[in-house]
Amino acid sequence: MAYTITDKCKGCDDCVKVCRLKAISGEMKQKHVIDPAACNDCGDCRHICEYEAMLDEKGKKCKYIPKDGGEKKSVFKRLLKK
Repeated sequence: MAYTITDKCKGCDDCVKVCRLKAISGEMKQKHVIDPAACNDCGDCRHICEYEAMLDEKGKKCKYIPKDGGEKKSVFKRLLKK
């Protein structure tokens, strides 16, 4: 089962930017979706959502975890280097 995005999604695009498989899509300011056929449950997106709109493969809410003093940009840098 793939990660899913709930109605809490604000369409900020943060998850799209970190998804190496391009499994997440959606328009800015609209709810995004994850293609379960493309998602391999790698978890790159799970802690990037500051709205906590992600559910893991077990349906549990993924908590937003800011890195390096809470700056979201540093989380992007770490994930995009993978």
